[in-house]
Amino acid sequence: LWIGKGEEGETTGVPCVSGMSLEDATNEITAAGLAVGAVICKECKTSADSLNAVVFRQSPSCSGDNNLVSSGTSVDIFLTLDGKSFKHDSIRKPEHK
Repeated sequence: LWIGKGEEGETTGVPCVSGMSLEDATNEITAAGLAVGAVICKECKTSADSLNAVVFRQSPSCSGDNNLVSSGTSVDIFLTLDGKSFKHDSIRKPEHK
């Protein structure tokens, strides 16, 4: 859900990025007028690991009726190398290019 982006004081919906690669999640978040905050991957030991990981959690969440935030808000991303270790109704499978 994207409500809008742009001028200071405007609100926008937080996109669901669970199941996406870091690159795809970053693109979705910035396209919504938000910023990528902390990127956490406890399992990742190299930058290649981060590129192969998928998002399993985000903050703020995209679920619920209260997912509107101010434009420019940071969205923290939590990554895992084991995409099968979590379940989420709105998981998007990462596209391999």
